[in-house]
Amino acid sequence: MRHSTSRIVHGLIPSLNGASHKGQNGRIAVLGGALEYTGAPFFSAISALRMGCDLSYVLCSAEAAVPIKAYSPDLMVIPVGSVDGGSVSDGMAVVRPIIDRLHALVIGPGMGRSQFMLDMAKESILYAKTLSIPIVIDADGLWLINSEFEIVRGYENAILTPNSVEFSRLAKAVLPKYDAEDKASSSAQTVSEVAVKLGSVCIVRKGTEDCCSNGNETIVNTMEGIPRRVGGQGDVLSGCIAACAAWASIRSAGSPHSENPALQLHPMIQAAYAGTVFSRLAFRKGFEARGRSMLVSDALPFVGTLDGLEDV
Repeated sequence: MRHSTSRIVHGLIPSLNGASHKGQNGRIAVLGGALEYTGAPFFSAISALRMGCDLSYVLCSAEAAVPIKAYSPDLMVIPVGSVDGGSVSDGMAVVRPIIDRLHALVIGPGMGRSQFMLDMAKESILYAKTLSIPIVIDADGLWLINSEFEIVRGYENAILTPNSVEFSRLAKAVLPKYDAEDKASSSAQTVSEVAVKLGSVCIVRKGTEDCCSNGNETIVNTMEGIPRRVGGQGDVLSGCIAACAAWASIRSAGSPHSENPALQLHPMIQAAYAGTVFSRLAFRKGFEARGRSMLVSDALPFVGTLDGLEDV
């Protein structure tokens, strides 16, 4: 079935009618951020705000908290413990009350691979699942999933966002006969097969075209991208998808945010695809303004806008 890009995107966007309270248009959190990688969680969390979410948290290692706090007063930055000797039980005592209030959770941007943060990610995923909260998993969160994919298997509110290298690792972990050298190894069919093996989780295989599939439904974003590749683009995408997943979750809970609920798409597929649209439009505008010198920060002012949307 061919779907209208405009209908998919506009079917998620909440109306700004002045009657809502702070938080009703989306509360998200990003679990990530190590001393070496403070930009990634910032880009993800601020992108969700730029999309139109009301509240955005960063749950990070103690070592990363001060730098991230200094980037923006718009984010709530919460240290969850030190990568050297931090207590997961103490960290989860901080994290659980925040997750309780969320509409979507992002796992992985700038998280690093310390055992403490990997354990925090695992426990946060397991807890969010009990609340049926959408979970967007990227970067080092995917590193965790490669070795422990059972923690997301069958959870249809999970959205994994691998690039080509990360997708190859994931496919090797779940498809015994996967061959990365095969030209069809990153095809939409392969993405669908991996999603099926994971129990209908949503996968967004990033690339020249972004393929979104849960094994039952597959949509490919063929909108023109940009030739520039710079660190942080995937982090912006994770924030865009999280915002869309939050809106889908709010709508599913009965909030009258959408005039167009009957697209016959799983909410997470709709959110994933819409997030790729918002991200591509933002980077297109950033590249038009800055060209080769474009940084991720140059695209942030355009996140959440639909100027230039084409019905593909």
